[in-house]
Amino acid sequence: MTLIIKQLTIKGEVLNEEALEPTSPISESRLEQTMEEMKKEIKEECLEKMNEALENYLMR
Repeated sequence: MTLIIKQLTIKGEVLNEEALEPTSPISESRLEQTMEEMKKEIKEECLEKMNEALENYLMR
């Protein structure tokens, strides 16, 4: 199984895509846990970028 990881970008930041080949089989529960961790990280990063954009807009 190949796991494709995409990093979302905002306003021209580099789009990054990696293919990872697991060295050993990954359990479904571990995969779900990893996916949830990734979702949380993406949400946090998006909120941070949105806050930065809002601050920049309000400082005009």
